[in-house]
Amino acid sequence: RSRYILCVMVIGLLIVEGLLYMMLNRISEKNEIIRERDRMLIQEKERIAKNRIMYDALESQRRLIHDHKSHMECIRLLVHDKEYDSLGKYIDELYSSDELDYNRRFHTNNIYVDEVLNIKYMKISEEAIAFSADIGDMSELWLDSSEVVSLISNLMDNAMEACMGNGVKRRFIKLSLSTDRDNFSMDISNSYAGSLKRTDGTIDTTKEYEPGLHGVGINTVKNIVSKYNGNMDIGTDNGIFSVRITIHSRL
Repeated sequence: RSRYILCVMVIGLLIVEGLLYMMLNRISEKNEIIRERDRMLIQEKERIAKNRIMYDALESQRRLIHDHKSHMECIRLLVHDKEYDSLGKYIDELYSSDELDYNRRFHTNNIYVDEVLNIKYMKISEEAIAFSADIGDMSELWLDSSEVVSLISNLMDNAMEACMGNGVKRRFIKLSLSTDRDNFSMDISNSYAGSLKRTDGTIDTTKEYEPGLHGVGINTVKNIVSKYNGNMDIGTDNGIFSVRITIHSRL
């Protein structure tokens, strides 16, 4: 009989141990769910905070753009009324303040490069596209000013157009410019969605963005590169469209 009682006690202890194990396992699972929920909550808070920063930055940019238009209208009226003394004073006040600094991110020692980069940067910011740039000293740039503007403007416009297409999950543009007395190089890459194909050397766009514009811009760049017997490489890889051009001085 004592053996029977001992067996019952052992079985009872095993059952209790099993129940305790199940309870501890459930508690551990609940704790893991709580920890995962906390991690997701923290990530969501971080996402909201980042979005808020981006929203505030864009709102600030819009206000500056609005102010800029107002300044231009005021200057136009002063010129129309021939109030040149007041005009000079007004412009001096603007330059002594921070009003005109919002679009002056780039200072490359080349006025044409500065202007086109700063204008495009303003538009990129308005569209909330992530932008990174590695721009060298452009003081020795020997290309014709109209060609420089056309190269940079077309490629950046195309990059923005592609980034804004339907299905693009992460909008970004990366730009690199460098020059010396003999060479000019430009590398630009951007995200895009869909597929691209060539027709008689022209890049055809997908229906996500306006047909034809992308190819026209690329061919404009191609004509300038060909004029200097330069090189132009176009590539696509895993949702990234890239263009690299190298132009050599004819002197």
